[in-house]
Amino acid sequence: MAEAEATKQKVDLAFVQQDMRCIPFVNTFDAIINIFTSFGYLGTEEEDYKVIQQVSRALKPNGQFLIDIDNRDWLLSVLKPKTCREINGIKRKTKTCFDKANGRTSTTIYYTRNNKQFKRLSDIRRYSFEEMTKMLQSAGLKPKKNYGGFKDEPYSNFSKRMIILSTKTECDENNLHINRCFLTKYNKVVD
Repeated sequence: MAEAEATKQKVDLAFVQQDMRCIPFVNTFDAIINIFTSFGYLGTEEEDYKVIQQVSRALKPNGQFLIDIDNRDWLLSVLKPKTCREINGIKRKTKTCFDKANGRTSTTIYYTRNNKQFKRLSDIRRYSFEEMTKMLQSAGLKPKKNYGGFKDEPYSNFSKRMIILSTKTECDENNLHINRCFLTKYNKVVD
Protein backbone atom coordinates (compact mmCIF):
# COMPACT_ATOMS: atom_id res chain seq x y z
CA MET A 1 0.00 0.00 0.00
CA ALA A 2 2.78 2.48 0.93
CA GLU A 3 4.72 1.59 -2.20
CA ALA A 4 1.67 2.21 -4.40
CA GLU A 5 1.03 5.56 -2.70
CA ALA A 6 4.68 6.59 -3.15
CA THR A 7 4.45 5.79 -6.86
CA LYS A 8 1.16 7.69 -7.14
CA GLN A 9 2.71 10.72 -5.40
CA LYS A 10 5.88 10.40 -7.53
CA VAL A 11 8.06 10.00 -4.45
CA ASP A 12 11.24 8.00 -5.02
CA LEU A 13 11.50 5.55 -2.13
CA ALA A 14 13.27 2.25 -1.70
CA PHE A 15 11.16 -0.36 0.09
CA VAL A 16 13.05 -3.15 1.84
CA GLN A 17 11.43 -6.14 3.50
CA GLN A 18 13.87 -7.47 6.08
CA ASP A 19 14.04 -9.22 9.42
CA MET A 20 14.42 -6.34 11.89
CA ARG A 21 17.07 -8.31 13.77
CA CYS A 22 19.30 -8.01 10.72
CA ILE A 23 19.01 -4.52 9.23
CA PRO A 24 21.45 -4.31 6.28
CA PHE A 25 22.41 -0.64 6.74
CA VAL A 26 25.19 1.13 8.63
CA ASN A 27 25.14 4.87 9.46
CA THR A 28 22.51 5.40 6.76
CA PHE A 29 19.37 7.00 8.20
CA ASP A 30 18.62 10.35 9.82
CA ALA A 31 15.60 8.82 11.55
CA ILE A 32 13.94 5.45 12.16
CA ILE A 33 10.37 5.03 13.40
CA ASN A 34 8.84 1.96 15.08
CA ILE A 35 5.19 2.62 15.90
CA PHE A 36 1.93 0.97 16.93
CA THR A 37 3.44 -1.63 19.25
CA SER A 38 5.41 -3.46 16.57
CA PHE A 39 8.09 -4.23 19.15
CA GLY A 40 8.12 -7.02 21.73
CA TYR A 41 6.76 -9.84 19.55
CA LEU A 42 10.04 -11.70 19.30
CA GLY A 43 10.57 -14.68 21.58
CA THR A 44 13.25 -13.28 23.89
CA GLU A 45 14.57 -10.03 25.35
CA GLU A 46 17.84 -10.88 23.63
CA GLU A 47 16.15 -10.75 20.23
CA ASP A 48 14.40 -7.48 21.12
CA TYR A 49 17.74 -6.00 22.14
CA LYS A 50 19.24 -7.16 18.83
CA VAL A 51 16.58 -5.07 17.06
CA ILE A 52 17.51 -1.97 19.07
CA GLN A 53 21.21 -2.59 18.32
CA GLN A 54 20.44 -2.86 14.62
CA VAL A 55 18.45 0.38 14.70
CA SER A 56 21.38 2.14 16.37
CA ARG A 57 23.79 0.70 13.81
CA ALA A 58 21.60 1.85 10.89
CA LEU A 59 21.29 5.44 12.18
CA LYS A 60 23.75 8.15 11.24
CA PRO A 61 25.53 9.80 14.18
CA ASN A 62 22.95 12.01 15.95
CA GLY A 63 20.17 10.20 14.07
CA GLN A 64 16.87 9.88 15.86
CA PHE A 65 14.81 6.83 16.80
CA LEU A 66 11.13 7.07 17.72
CA ILE A 67 9.56 4.02 19.33
CA ASP A 68 5.91 3.76 20.28
CA ILE A 69 4.61 0.87 22.36
CA ASP A 70 1.73 0.23 24.74
CA ASN A 71 2.47 1.63 28.18
CA ARG A 72 2.76 -1.52 30.30
CA ASP A 73 1.65 0.16 33.52
CA TRP A 74 -1.52 1.53 31.92
CA LEU A 75 -2.20 -1.75 30.11
CA LEU A 76 -2.01 -3.78 33.30
CA SER A 77 -4.37 -1.35 35.06
CA VAL A 78 -7.10 -1.93 32.44
CA LEU A 79 -6.36 -5.53 31.43
CA LYS A 80 -9.38 -7.82 31.53
CA PRO A 81 -8.68 -11.57 31.59
CA LYS A 82 -11.70 -12.23 29.35
CA THR A 83 -13.69 -10.07 26.94
CA CYS A 84 -16.55 -10.73 24.58
CA ARG A 85 -18.05 -8.35 22.01
CA GLU A 86 -19.67 -8.24 18.62
CA ILE A 87 -18.97 -5.65 15.93
CA ASN A 88 -20.53 -5.73 12.46
CA GLY A 89 -21.58 -9.35 12.81
CA ILE A 90 -18.16 -10.52 13.99
CA LYS A 91 -18.06 -12.04 17.46
CA ARG A 92 -14.77 -11.66 19.25
CA LYS A 93 -13.74 -13.37 22.48
CA THR A 94 -10.34 -12.87 24.10
CA LYS A 95 -8.47 -14.50 26.94
CA THR A 96 -5.42 -12.62 28.18
CA CYS A 97 -2.95 -13.23 30.97
CA PHE A 98 0.15 -11.37 32.11
CA ASP A 99 3.15 -13.39 33.27
CA LYS A 100 5.00 -11.22 35.81
CA ALA A 101 8.08 -13.46 35.70
CA ASN A 102 8.80 -12.79 32.03
CA GLY A 103 6.82 -9.57 31.49
CA ARG A 104 4.70 -11.01 28.67
CA THR A 105 1.02 -10.85 27.84
CA SER A 106 -0.39 -13.91 26.13
CA THR A 107 -3.70 -13.44 24.36
CA THR A 108 -5.89 -15.92 22.56
CA ILE A 109 -8.45 -14.30 20.27
CA TYR A 110 -11.42 -16.21 18.89
CA TYR A 111 -13.34 -14.68 15.97
CA THR A 112 -16.67 -16.00 14.76
CA ARG A 113 -17.98 -14.80 11.41
CA ASN A 114 -20.66 -16.51 9.33
CA ASN A 115 -20.59 -19.45 11.76
CA LYS A 116 -16.86 -20.02 11.12
CA GLN A 117 -14.46 -19.71 14.03
CA PHE A 118 -10.91 -18.40 13.73
CA LYS A 119 -8.21 -18.37 16.39
CA ARG A 120 -5.23 -16.06 16.72
CA LEU A 121 -2.50 -16.07 19.34
CA SER A 122 -0.52 -13.06 20.50
CA ASP A 123 2.49 -13.12 22.82
CA ILE A 124 4.13 -9.76 23.52
CA ARG A 125 6.93 -8.70 25.88
CA ARG A 126 5.68 -5.64 27.75
CA TYR A 127 8.55 -3.38 28.76
CA SER A 128 8.42 -0.87 31.58
CA PHE A 129 9.65 2.66 30.90
CA GLU A 130 12.80 1.94 32.90
CA GLU A 131 13.53 -1.30 30.98
CA MET A 132 12.98 0.40 27.63
CA THR A 133 15.22 3.39 28.39
CA LYS A 134 17.95 1.09 29.70
CA MET A 135 17.79 -1.00 26.52
CA LEU A 136 18.01 2.11 24.33
CA GLN A 137 20.94 3.49 26.30
CA SER A 138 22.73 0.15 26.15
CA ALA A 139 22.57 0.25 22.36
CA GLY A 140 23.99 3.79 22.19
CA LEU A 141 20.66 5.62 21.94
CA LYS A 142 20.09 8.48 24.38
CA PRO A 143 16.43 9.10 25.27
CA LYS A 144 15.67 12.80 24.76
CA LYS A 145 11.87 13.09 25.05
CA ASN A 146 9.03 10.87 26.07
CA TYR A 147 5.32 11.17 25.44
CA GLY A 148 2.09 9.50 26.51
CA GLY A 149 0.39 9.98 23.14
CA PHE A 150 0.70 11.41 19.64
CA LYS A 151 -0.80 14.77 20.58
CA ASP A 152 2.20 15.78 22.70
CA GLU A 153 0.64 14.35 25.87
CA PRO A 154 3.09 14.00 28.75
CA TYR A 155 4.13 10.47 29.68
CA SER A 156 2.93 9.02 32.99
CA ASN A 157 2.05 5.59 34.37
CA PHE A 158 -1.52 6.31 33.25
CA SER A 159 -0.71 7.14 29.60
CA LYS A 160 -1.95 4.64 27.02
CA ARG A 161 1.21 4.97 24.94
CA MET A 162 4.91 5.00 25.74
CA ILE A 163 6.59 7.03 23.03
CA ILE A 164 10.32 7.60 23.39
CA LEU A 165 12.43 9.76 21.10
CA SER A 166 16.14 8.99 21.36
CA THR A 167 19.29 10.13 19.59
CA LYS A 168 22.24 8.01 18.53
CA THR A 169 25.25 8.94 20.63
CA GLU A 170 28.88 8.67 19.77
CA CYS A 171 30.36 5.44 21.05
CA ASP A 172 32.40 6.12 24.15
CA GLU A 173 33.73 4.09 27.06
CA ASN A 174 30.65 4.90 29.15
CA ASN A 175 28.31 3.49 26.48
CA LEU A 176 30.48 0.41 26.12
CA HIS A 177 30.31 -0.13 29.88
CA ILE A 178 26.52 0.18 29.92
CA ASN A 179 26.33 -2.20 26.95
CA ARG A 180 28.50 -4.80 28.69
CA CYS A 181 26.39 -4.54 31.86
CA PHE A 182 23.17 -4.99 29.92
CA LEU A 183 24.49 -8.01 28.05
CA THR A 184 25.77 -9.79 31.16
CA LYS A 185 22.11 -10.34 31.97
CA TYR A 186 22.11 -12.87 29.13
CA ASN A 187 25.62 -14.27 29.82
CA LYS A 188 26.69 -13.65 26.23
CA VAL A 189 27.44 -10.85 23.82
CA VAL A 190 24.96 -9.98 21.09
CA ASP A 191 26.76 -8.68 18.01
